[in-house]
Amino acid sequence: FFSIVMPIYGVEKYLAEGIDSVLNQTEQDFEIILVDDCSPDKSGAICDEYAQKDDRIKVLHFEKNGGLSNARNQGFKNVNGEFVFFMDSDDTIDKTLLEKVKCALEKNRAQVTVFGIHEEYFDANNVLGNTVDITFGEEKYFDDVEELRKAVIELEKKTLYGYAWNKTYDVEYLKKIGVEFQKITLIEDIMYNVEVFTEIERLNVLETTPYNYKKRINASLTN
Repeated sequence: FFSIVMPIYGVEKYLAEGIDSVLNQTEQDFEIILVDDCSPDKSGAICDEYAQKDDRIKVLHFEKNGGLSNARNQGFKNVNGEFVFFMDSDDTIDKTLLEKVKCALEKNRAQVTVFGIHEEYFDANNVLGNTVDITFGEEKYFDDVEELRKAVIELEKKTLYGYAWNKTYDVEYLKKIGVEFQKITLIEDIMYNVEVFTEIERLNVLETTPYNYKKRINASLTN
């Protein structure tokens, strides 16, 4: 039912925790596509170890680093699920995330389902400091185009619109519109969602915060 595409680069310290959070889901109808983007550390070996233990896990190894957008696009070409989830490899998800999304899709088979974010801020020593929950405020199921458009504006105001990793997407719909992530540093997610949402007709928004977005003081592009 779900395909989780996980681009991987330089995350050997956090990768196992991220993969485990998927494997521990209460909803087990999924596959994981680990995209090793020529990672310079042991991330690729960790991917292979997991793939040997679980046949739902597929690993793509790149000989040359192509960046986040390319990793997602290549991973998407290998999905077999009905819905795709582009999860970051250094984040984690609560064990009921996929179950809650599937329940929402059974009520309204939306092209996109959005869930809230639990932001975790770590210092230079990787010690957790502040946490912030970001939600839409209520659970909503949209099948009216005009009402949906208004909701998109509210999602943007709450910073839930632009990210690719707090959403599941209908695979058939993505293939139909031919959307791909563009190599535009820092705003590739926003550009992708603008294109996805242009023709969208159904949307689900969950009020829970099952995605744990870990913001670290390091050399990341966000910092």
